[in-house]
Order: sequence, then structure tokens, then C-alpha cells
Amino acid sequence: MSLQYLKGSEDRFLEILNCEFPNMITFKIKKEVEGKIPFLDILIIRSQVGIKTTVYRKPTHSDKYVEFKSHHPRHVMTGILGGMVDRALAICDQEYLGQELEHLRNTLKKNGYPAHLIDSIIQRKLEGNTRVKRPASRLRLILPYYAELGEKIKRLGNRLGFQVWFKGNPNLRSILRNDKGKVPLDQCPGVVYEIKCECLASYVGETGNTLAHRFKEHMEPLTRYRNAMNRLNGDSSNISRGRPPTLDPTDAMEQAIQTSAVAQHATQCTGQLRAEVLCKERQFMIRKIKEALYIKFNSNINRDSGIAISDSWTNIIRATSCCLLHGSPAQGQ
Repeated sequence: MSLQYLKGSEDRFLEILNCEFPNMITFKIKKEVEGKIPFLDILIIRSQVGIKTTVYRKPTHSDKYVEFKSHHPRHVMTGILGGMVDRALAICDQEYLGQELEHLRNTLKKNGYPAHLIDSIIQRKLEGNTRVKRPASRLRLILPYYAELGEKIKRLGNRLGFQVWFKGNPNLRSILRNDKGKVPLDQCPGVVYEIKCECLASYVGETGNTLAHRFKEHMEPLTRYRNAMNRLNGDSSNISRGRPPTLDPTDAMEQAIQTSAVAQHATQCTGQLRAEVLCKERQFMIRKIKEALYIKFNSNINRDSGIAISDSWTNIIRATSCCLLHGSPAQGQ
């Protein structure tokens, strides 16, 4: 926090402040030196005409950044450069801006950045970014980054109208660390799943919730169906407790089997149902695509085929068998 107090009384004020919260929090005072005081990454300067600001770096700051020749996509390098220029423009008063930009030029050159790239980004930021942003494309390709090849694929995507994003490769920490408790698959949110009957009938679905929660939702219509059937047969001993039903038993049974293909099958088959996670996927659209692929390439009791997917997947699935369940594709595939 920033405070104003009578000159010479700051130490007494600090003593009183620390007495208010003993053993809980300790306050300290940072005094200005030669009219300057740092606050986060801002150096506040008191002058005769008022308060001015510039970028602050600790005396131990090394000016080391990601080397330009390091194995990173080009946009990461330009992002570092652009971010530093943006910070200078946001913090520095005009009096100190030129000095800060010159410091950036020298620092980034030492980190291997080409002078023409530094100057072009600084110039663009000074003039304001007037580029017309392209509308977000619907197609997005996420790939591991490889130098040179990654840039070529990104340029190809710009020409053909799809986005290319790069993800980091596994590092030593991600490979060696195993101290995080693993959540059972049926308790993980965002999955594609299969519900299989002992008669080998199969249902494929997806949910943003957990498999246990979704399986319970499939079983609820079956419970309603059986309760309605018991009422129709005059057997009240097997009816679940709760609010008295108002719907006619026949209508309730029809409504229940229309709610879930799994429930409909279970009314016609006495086999045990078992739910299993096929894969985890938190992103909604990718999860819908995976669900549609499993439905398309496997025999099932699903009432619909999921979202529309391209036939170009057929050869890939056949070659890799990645979406085939129980070793055999659906008829016609």
C-alpha cells in the first residue's frame, strides 16, 4: 500500500502498525531513493512537475530471454518482443520511452534477435496495430512443434483457411513426475463411453460429466418403466417410493423407452449392463467427433449417428483400428 505521513514519523507509524497484528503479518516500509521508488515492474519517479514512470528491473536482472535460435515457434519469439514493447508503451512516460526502447533493442540483439525484426515490431507497435484480423476459422490443427516444418505448415494453413496451433513436446518433468493421484476413469469428467449388454448389444455416447453420473441418467428411465409396469400389473410392492404418479402407466412406459435407447433395450433383454470409458476428452467438439467415429465404425443400438463427419476418416480408421471395438467394424464399413 502507499501512504503519506509526516516526515520523520514513518518509523513510529510502522511500529504501531505491526503491533496491531502480532505474529500474523509484518509490514515493511520502502523509502524512495533520490526521488525514485519501485512498485512491481514500475519505477515511480518524483519530479518537480509531478509523478513520472518507467520500467523497473531489479539490479540482479540478467536480461536473459528465450534465445531466438531456440526450438520455439516464430510467433513465440515475436510475442516476447511485442509484449516487452507493449509494456514499455503502457508504463513509460514519453521522456523515458526512447531510453527503454533502446534498452530493448540492445538486450534482444544480445539474445540473438535480428535487428530488422526488432525494429519492425517496435515501429508497428508505435504506429498502432492496423492489421485487419481474419475471422476465426472453424478448422484448427494442433501439432507438436518442429523447427522449419512447423512454419511451413502454418503458412499452408493461412493459405487454405485453417488454423495451426503448436503444443509443447513432453519434457523431463512430465515424463518423470508420477506423484499426482490418478482419478479413476469413471470419475473423470468429459468422456466417450460404451454401455454393453451381456447379449453383446452396445451403445456409444459422450458426456461432459462423469461416466457414473451419465450411467445413472440412463438407468432412471428404466426405473420409471419398471415402476409403471408394476402399476399396470397391480403390483405395488415393487414400486419405488416418492410422489404418487399422475401419468397413465402405458404412457409412462412409452415415455421412458423414448428417453433412452439403453433403457429401451433393457426392457427387452435381461442381460446385465456394464459401462466402460472408451477415451477421455474435455473439449466438447472433439468429444462429439470421437463419439461419431465410434458410432460409425461399430455395431450399436444408437438411434442417431452423432454429428456429421467426413468419409475421409474411413481409410484412417481401417488402417489404425483406433475406433474399432471388439475387433470388428460395423456392417458396411
